[in-house]
Amino acid sequence: MRGAKKQGDGTIRFRIAYSRPEALLEEFTHSVNQGASPLTVSKPVPVGTRFIFELLAGGVGKPVEVYAEVLSVQPLGNGRYRLNLGYLPGGRGGLDEVVIRALDAQKHEWTRKAPRIPLNIRATEEAPYSPGYLVRDMSLGGAGFEVEATALPKSVTLGAPMLLELTLREDAKLRLRGVVVWALQGRGKRSPLNSSFGVQFVEDLDFDALEMLDKVVSFKSIPRGARVTFGSEAY
Repeated sequence: MRGAKKQGDGTIRFRIAYSRPEALLEEFTHSVNQGASPLTVSKPVPVGTRFIFELLAGGVGKPVEVYAEVLSVQPLGNGRYRLNLGYLPGGRGGLDEVVIRALDAQKHEWTRKAPRIPLNIRATEEAPYSPGYLVRDMSLGGAGFEVEATALPKSVTLGAPMLLELTLREDAKLRLRGVVVWALQGRGKRSPLNSSFGVQFVEDLDFDALEMLDKVVSFKSIPRGARVTFGSEAY
């Protein structure tokens, strides 16, 4: 495994560099919320082997460490193997500094009322034949979404009410009501680009809900799932 170093206790340390803190945070939320993900390697390792991924971002001195364990090993042929990794709880490491750097980069964006933090949280909708969604960023005032399709759902129109329900790791539910304030239609097959839209939160939150939202924006509590509802059912 190129770039990997094996420690005396058998743990493999793997270093990954990102050009921007925002890119690191997107990958961090994606990996943590997957719970498990594959890694293709040229040399198999035993089940139970521990990994430490050092995530580095430009301008940030201390790495963010993500811990994982090999759950299974699958030969792919041609000397390649797929490791199925399960992620383990770990310390915050340099995560606080990465969050601060990402927020500082937005100081001169006067069009935003509140700084946004990049995320990569999958969201679902109970409506039949609905596409998948990704929560791509969030602030104390709203959130940005990507639709996993080139066409916007008919329910996503300017001014449409929406309910975003986040499930936090302690199984607490954070319900955020808002309205769609911008929407971009995706491109066609020749130039693929998913549709996207933004939501502004409109309801005053009580102290507990505001505290939970603040923890999400500061990466102290990362949602493990989300659900969206549009139209009259959002209220």
